[in-house]
Order: sequence, then C-alpha cells, then structure tokens
Amino acid sequence: MTISTGRGKDGRYHRQSFTCATEDEAHDKLLTLNQEKRSGELTIERPGSLSEFLDDWLAGVIKPNRSARTHELYEMICKNYLKQSPLSALKVERIRPQDVQGYYGSLLGKQVSVSMVHHIHRTLRVALNQAVDWGYMPRNPAAWLKLPRHEAREFRVLTPVETKKLVQALHDADPKKQKARRALWAPVAVAVSTGLRLGEILALKWSDVDLKKGTLIVRHTLEEVGTTLRLKAPKTKGSRRTVPLHPDTVQILKEHRRRQNALRLRLGWRWEDQDLVFPDTTPTSNYVVAEPKDFPAGRPRSPKALQHVFRREMRALGYEGLWN
Repeated sequence: MTISTGRGKDGRYHRQSFTCATEDEAHDKLLTLNQEKRSGELTIERPGSLSEFLDDWLAGVIKPNRSARTHELYEMICKNYLKQSPLSALKVERIRPQDVQGYYGSLLGKQVSVSMVHHIHRTLRVALNQAVDWGYMPRNPAAWLKLPRHEAREFRVLTPVETKKLVQALHDADPKKQKARRALWAPVAVAVSTGLRLGEILALKWSDVDLKKGTLIVRHTLEEVGTTLRLKAPKTKGSRRTVPLHPDTVQILKEHRRRQNALRLRLGWRWEDQDLVFPDTTPTSNYVVAEPKDFPAGRPRSPKALQHVFRREMRALGYEGLWN
C-alpha cells in the first residue's frame, strides 16, 4: 500500500509504502494516514523558505501551464514584493495568517496602492493553494483575510459631441509637427465606435476587415511580454466575434488605408508587410531608438508604447482618464 506525501523540490510526487497483513488492516492504516496528512501530522518532505518555494512554483507550475503574460505578472510580484518581504525567509509551513495580514498592513503604510496589495494577495493565495495541494501545509494562511476595499477609479466617459471633436482633432493634427497625434486618429476612431480592446485593435489585419460589408472579425489579440510582441487567439470563443462598423468608421478606415499604402510605397523595402491595420510605423514608437533605414515599419506596435503616447496627447488636448 502506498500514499502520496506531496511533491518534492525535484518536482516529482513522493510516496511512502506500508505492508499490512490483512485488507482490513490496510484499510484502517489508509484512513489513519489520510487523516494525518490532512491535519499536517504526516511527515513529508518539506520545502525551504517561501522565497525558494516561489521559485519552484513559478518554474514548475506557472510557466508551463499559464500564459506568458500571467507568468510575467506573477514573477514581477514575487520578485518586487513577496521575495523582498519578511515572509520570504519563513518556512512555508510556518507562515501564519497574522504574518500575511501584518505584511499587507506594512505595504499600505508604505503607500503601496490598494490595487497592488490585492494583486500581491492574489499571487500569494494562488501559490499557497499549491503548497496545500502538495501537502506542505494543512490550510492556506492567505485565505479569508481582510483586505482594504479597492480604490474607486474614475473614468472619463465622453459624450457623443466630445467624441466627435476628439476624433476630428486627431484627424486635423499637423502631419509634420504632430505625427504621434495624427497616428492616433484611426485607432481611436475604431476604439470609440466598436469598443474593441487595445490588444484586439493592434492585432487587426486587413484580412479581418470587410469595408464593403462594413464589418470586422476579431480573431486575435496582441500580447506584450517584456519586449516580445505576439498575436494570440482570444481567451474565450465569445471573444472571437464579428463587429459591425459605423459608416463613418468605414470611411475613416478607407482613408487610413490610403495613407498606409502611400507610406508603404515611400518606404519600399523598409516596410515589413504583416497585413496589420495599425502597425508600428515610427523608429521610436516601441521605445527602440533606430535609424529609419534600419527599422522596418509594418511590425506589430507595442500596446504599452501606444498607451503612453495616447495619454500624453489626451492631456495636451484636455482629456483625462481615457483608455486606461
């Protein structure tokens, strides 16, 4: 008879074997061992500190089983917060709820935002759930803690008149002195008329757009992990959808395509055609300083870079709190 005693540092499940004279004796022994395992009394291979456990958890569980973006987020929180905390040196099985609660309180005292404290809590809770599953502790000390309420976030909602003025202001931007603002015109117009997410907008291809029928199909979203950009399928089937386009948006996309085609002809071999509707067209828009002759336009554009430009230009135009 064998019983699992949890996963060791080598990533493999460990088991203990027992020999019993009768089937009834084996049944009784199994009940006893399972009870000891649930209560934490069964001797198993214990992990080291929380810091060591988080390394094993990120490498063995999160990286191979979750998206690259999720792994990047968990890794950032572990590196910048959990592994810098007083909890990091504690043995995993010795972490108490009051230790975790006290850590959250200290973060708030250091002016860490409530939103970030919630992110940290979610990461720690998920990690320690795995520790429970592996038999390292009988219960999760990060469960059922009292957290501060999320800060209320105020978003600017434009009226139809304001929306029209904004799109017109971007359209009328000086093509020489206000290139960044002018480049926002078409993607912002699509965003306000369709409600697409930023990643969905930047992943759009001309093959997804039917200007005759006035529709577009959301087939991909653009994921940014570190300095890597890649197109990926939407998370759910419902995210893959056909979206009707307003006649004004169709006209905007037609003009945008004419501008894009003219730019492609001007750049020649410096344009890397990936069929994107809103590709990167400037040497510095992805925070990469390069000579135009060495920088092929047409590649996917960084969502983070576009958000940075958008917020800057919205402040200059007197709009705040948009597209966060």
